[in-house]
Amino acid sequence: MAVLAHPDDESLGVGGVLAKYAAEGVEVSLVTATRGEGGRYHEHREGPGHPGRERLGEIREAEMRCAAQVLGVRGLWLLGYHDGALDQADPREIVGRIAGRIREVRPHVVLTFPPDGARLAA
Repeated sequence: MAVLAHPDDESLGVGGVLAKYAAEGVEVSLVTATRGEGGRYHEHREGPGHPGRERLGEIREAEMRCAAQVLGVRGLWLLGYHDGALDQADPREIVGRIAGRIREVRPHVVLTFPPDGARLAA
């Protein structure tokens, strides 16, 4: 199981691992906290050329669902927290929701990013 913040983290972060194990017959699942509505659309963060937060969330969710299918992900849960405000979510609530999925699926391994995200060391 991968537990990640945004659509595309499954592809850019751990996609190779998910695809490898899915191809070997391992049941692979994904929990994503946000719809990615706070991200860029091409080079645009807002204004002309940007579809708006709601539409961008729809686009990124659809892309994530397609990517999950290609990667072999069998279980997919989208928690629906607001992108850019995840740090303001009630920690007990989000931990409880993630723990509920872990209890339901009972994965042998959980992949996620460290507390500081996916920052690369300089």
